[in-house]
Amino acid sequence: MKGERVRKLSKRLIGCLMAACLLATFAWGGQVAFASGDFPPEGPDTLTIAATASDDETLKKDIAKADVIVDVYKVADATPNDTYVKYDYTLIAPFGEGAIDYSSMDATTWQKLADEAAKVVTADTTHQTVAADSISSLTLPGDGLYLLMPHGRDVTPEYGESVISTLTATGEIYEYFFLPSLIAAPTKEADASGTISTAADAGDWLRAIAVALKPEYKEKPTPPEPTPPEPTPPVKTGDNTELLPYYIAMATSGVLLVAITLGVLWRRRTSKANGPGKGDAR
Repeated sequence: MKGERVRKLSKRLIGCLMAACLLATFAWGGQVAFASGDFPPEGPDTLTIAATASDDETLKKDIAKADVIVDVYKVADATPNDTYVKYDYTLIAPFGEGAIDYSSMDATTWQKLADEAAKVVTADTTHQTVAADSISSLTLPGDGLYLLMPHGRDVTPEYGESVISTLTATGEIYEYFFLPSLIAAPTKEADASGTISTAADAGDWLRAIAVALKPEYKEKPTPPEPTPPEPTPPVKTGDNTELLPYYIAMATSGVLLVAITLGVLWRRRTSKANGPGKGDAR
């Protein structure tokens, strides 16, 4: 089942890449260049990531508090092709197998490729992690294509088909939503519009790669006001309202007792006033 999924992914990846072979440039989001000209000097590729490309100071401070980290996965190996002065790429497990030969691709196709690769990742897939703080640097394990999966340090992605929806982070003001992305190492520098050109005069190859993330974001929902507890009626000193029925019963009993007592006394008094009966024997 897993092997079949890998084969299908390989076909999709290669299809995505080959469909874009005739394009000369693509948006900055791809972060890759395959240019003619000299190959870069031998040496390690390093990666530094900024959590946002925005100049908004409020946003920059807030996303810094979100503590964004990036998991970095190698998707393909790269080897220089001396004939065409370009790089050939070969997918590696678990992302597939087979050679990929292309010159450039647009941002839409590049994003589709990144999304497909992200769905293959599991908790056990080999990766490196770097803080998206514009300072921390990661040394990549050789030339190739790399998958970037940003999220908050306190967030554990739900790997599989729904992984993209869990690449989030939370600051004090905003919630951030990231997409997986792919970069190539080495690469070339983007121009002012964010485009990386494959033209021969587009500049030198770069092994020190700097990436700025472009998350979507929205204000955090305002938490609902807590419902105050029902107030407890204060206890009133001397409040005998609840004792009123008892008072009424006691008063009624007292009246009856007085009436009975008076009746007994009246009968005794009447009896003494009348004296003994005249027909009484002595």
